[in-house]
Amino acid sequence: IWIIGRVLKKRLPEQWGDLVGQLTPVLVLAVLVVGALVVIDPDQAEELADSFIRSVPDLMVAVIIVIIARALGRIVGLLVEAALRGFSPVIAGRARLLTSSLILGIGVIIALQQLGISTDIILVLVAAFTFGTALTLAFAIGLGARPIARQIAAGRHVQNTYEAGQRVRFGDLEGTITEIKL
Repeated sequence: IWIIGRVLKKRLPEQWGDLVGQLTPVLVLAVLVVGALVVIDPDQAEELADSFIRSVPDLMVAVIIVIIARALGRIVGLLVEAALRGFSPVIAGRARLLTSSLILGIGVIIALQQLGISTDIILVLVAAFTFGTALTLAFAIGLGARPIARQIAAGRHVQNTYEAGQRVRFGDLEGTITEIKL
């Protein structure tokens, strides 16, 4: 399987070759696991083969869902990157990666549900991670905005207290305010 995968990867177009390159280790691992199961318990292996044959249509649908999610994630990620490139190239690249990963993750969850695998724990973990990330961002923005808010408040106080042309004295310094800006 490994040799066939390497030969196919070289002969197929680049994107299909990449897909074959990613699926080859999965197939090799599956063959090793099934081979070990046949040696350890042949009856269990026969049941596995029967259930696998019954689940081939669901498996094909799940694979197609993941392939479509991967392609859609790449396309949407590139669109997000193009939209944000003028703002910041670093943020644009990270947003592309985040967007494509998010769409692929949603596709994998849908594919797992198609196979009849419970995704409740995955959804709970994703929700906890999202909540933690949002809380961290809120703290970071809140703490980072405090000095800016102080400066704005001080500027408003100065604008409300003093006006241009007014004479002021601070300790030994004395002068006239020429203008007040933010």
